[in-house]
Amino acid sequence: PWQSQQSEAIATVNKATQVRVVNATGIQGYAGQQADVLQTAGYTSVEATIERHIAGFFRGVDQNETDKATAEDVATTLGISAVEQVQGLAVPITVVLLN
Repeated sequence: PWQSQQSEAIATVNKATQVRVVNATGIQGYAGQQADVLQTAGYTSVEATIERHIAGFFRGVDQNETDKATAEDVATTLGISAVEQVQGLAVPITVVLLN
């Protein structure tokens, strides 16, 4: 008997993708702490930065569809529920920490 097989693309998490963690909370060292969490989870290219003025209210961002699985994994690792696709970012995954 013939059985149909679905050929869905399996999204894989790329822990070598560049991830920028932006601290917009005003809490000193918070981005660094969250970057450490990601590095402990196996991410190898993580940077922490501070930004005092962030336009918009987003917490997790992925630049393109190929980074979606990785962005979702980063968000899950940091306990963030919102992941949005935004064009024009300097690095593939940017996490903005807000109050």
